[in-house]
Amino acid sequence: MMENLNFQWILQDKDMRQCLLVQKMLKYLENKWCVLNKYAEDIGKLPSSVQYACSRSDCTAVDYGGSCNKLDGDGNVSYAFNMYFQMNGQDVESCIFDGLAQIVEKDASVDNCLFPIGLESVGVRIGLDAILNTLVGFFLFLTLL
Repeated sequence: MMENLNFQWILQDKDMRQCLLVQKMLKYLENKWCVLNKYAEDIGKLPSSVQYACSRSDCTAVDYGGSCNKLDGDGNVSYAFNMYFQMNGQDVESCIFDGLAQIVEKDASVDNCLFPIGLESVGVRIGLDAILNTLVGFFLFLTLL
């Protein structure tokens, strides 16, 4: 699934070894997507919800010429909701949209339109690793005294 995607484009470097290193360092969030709840009752809030999601994430793929510009209306809404959900680290609260959305574990991608899964925050991982390394070093220092 998503683990096999190639993200070598992140670095525009001639040294492919560095690109492969970055690729291996990427950690994906869980296989969860936020999509339109087809049983939602108050669909009058859809336009404002989609506008909100797209103003706080990247919906350019559904624009004219984008890789997802051939989605139907439900697909466009789902794409917008999912991008917002992924940009917010799959926080459950970011997939409510007044009851218009739901979290699913089945890949919501349609044909050539990939509904991405977010990446784990590298800053959080590095921060925790740095704290642990500092603590271990501190305790080793104390044992030497």
